[in-house]
Amino acid sequence: MKRIGRLGLAMLVAASACTLNEPIDDTAPRTPDPAARPGGTLRVGIGQPRSIDPSLVTRRDPAGWLVVSVMCDTAVDIDPVTGELRPALARRFQSTERGTLVTATLREDVRLHDGSDVGALDLSYPISRAAQPQTVSPSAELLSDVNGFERLQENETEEETLLGVRAVGPLDLEIALLRNRGDFTRVLTHPITAAMPRETLVDARRDEADEEYGKRPVCAGPYRLAEPWSPGGAEIRLVRFEGYHGANAAYTQGGRGYADEIVFRIYPDQRAQLAAYAAGEIDIAHVPPDARTEAQALPGTLVDTPTLRLDYLGLPTPVEPYRNRGVRVALSMALDRERISREVYGGGRRPASAILPPPLGEQLHRPDACARTAPATGDVERARTVLASSGTDLRGQTIRLHFNDEFGHRELAQAVAAQWAEAFGVQVELQPSEWEAYRQRGLSPTGFDGPFRMSISVEYPSALDYLEPLFSSSRSGDTNLSRFGSRSFDLALEDDARRAVTPEDQALQFHRLEDIVCGEMPVIPLLYGSTHYLFASDRIGSAIGSFTAASTALPLLREIFVRG
Repeated sequence: MKRIGRLGLAMLVAASACTLNEPIDDTAPRTPDPAARPGGTLRVGIGQPRSIDPSLVTRRDPAGWLVVSVMCDTAVDIDPVTGELRPALARRFQSTERGTLVTATLREDVRLHDGSDVGALDLSYPISRAAQPQTVSPSAELLSDVNGFERLQENETEEETLLGVRAVGPLDLEIALLRNRGDFTRVLTHPITAAMPRETLVDARRDEADEEYGKRPVCAGPYRLAEPWSPGGAEIRLVRFEGYHGANAAYTQGGRGYADEIVFRIYPDQRAQLAAYAAGEIDIAHVPPDARTEAQALPGTLVDTPTLRLDYLGLPTPVEPYRNRGVRVALSMALDRERISREVYGGGRRPASAILPPPLGEQLHRPDACARTAPATGDVERARTVLASSGTDLRGQTIRLHFNDEFGHRELAQAVAAQWAEAFGVQVELQPSEWEAYRQRGLSPTGFDGPFRMSISVEYPSALDYLEPLFSSSRSGDTNLSRFGSRSFDLALEDDARRAVTPEDQALQFHRLEDIVCGEMPVIPLLYGSTHYLFASDRIGSAIGSFTAASTALPLLREIFVRG
């Protein structure tokens, strides 16, 4: 099956291949605040979900993702502070050293919301369901390296399950991959690996009642639907599921949560959520980026959390003068990212001096990985020195800066143009276009002829899913729109990252890859996305001191308690 290039705010899924063979600690990561007590009702403002079916939710639908995150456990979870993988439905999981086989052993005491016990088939079939073309899961491509995915997608078999996903025992699951992809254990954190009743799903598929199932999904988690979801309705109400296993090692209290009930009140937009918060109707509101000042004037705690999005400027490396490394580095060094964030986004986005964003966790994200070549506040004098050393004089020359003319990108392009003009005496010619034409220009045989604005995000937190799509020679002209080619990067990608065994080894190898591209600067990191939530901290608190999960930037509802 041909890979599909996805640009802009795309979920770029790449094959990773590092191995996790060490035992995972099956204990809670931290002690909760003594003030955290179970009870009460938590009221959360959200937009209208596209779906609350675990097979269909995506990070592009934060409302649906948030509901599912407290309703359904996944096979593996993520520590909300450090980003480390933690046991959830699976008490043990690993990838073989060759990275082509992932195994998971489920807990014995897990029950679905319908009261039935969870077995390996209740995990294997939902994974296959996400890959079935008739499901139309936006996350199906996460399974593209699983044996049988292509045949299932192209309807070459009457089977409804992936050949490579097998229950090899009552609680044991194997996932066979077509190529080395050791970090597939991170895919196990995605909602497509939520346990759901196999027989119910099969019956729904046969009766063409999948849509109805999506209104009342049954999974294994601390909360269940009080009544079926009505798309377009005013709220979604979750109540505590007393049969929850309570052994999710990513959270305090084993992931049980603290509130007895969580009510999601649905609003047409974030402005309406903010108004509802001000009126005391909800405890948590998603704040529009342009309303931060207004939100700060309200009682409570405004939390700014970086997202998985990286905004960057690509540089067409086959084209002069961008073929010259010194020119690329100089253009990057001249930019004051903090000023751009402040003047263009009112401080609503974070300066990026690295490729790998903060939500990847403490082990992978290095805030200053590219600080020498992409300083947060810029360094014009050093940039001029580097440019002079490269033998290039940009004074009087013209740079064509491409961008898709929407979502405030024009203001960003204008800010970049002004800073380059001031630093180098260069003329910057803005080249706006609508998205489809812009996308086609990037994918054309010649590509862009000057710097271009772009962004990348991922569907699950994987470092390699940033590094491989943007910089691998094998992705040149597809997701690698700078057409960057580096033998040292490609060799490191193949010889080192794919052989790493432990999480520590993985981090070191990803850092090596990041160091190469920070030095070469084929893309200029600019800003990390950021999201803002307002919490009524006089009424609610967090058992671990954090109101949002670092890996998702969403409210950490399992750790939020209602004050007595």
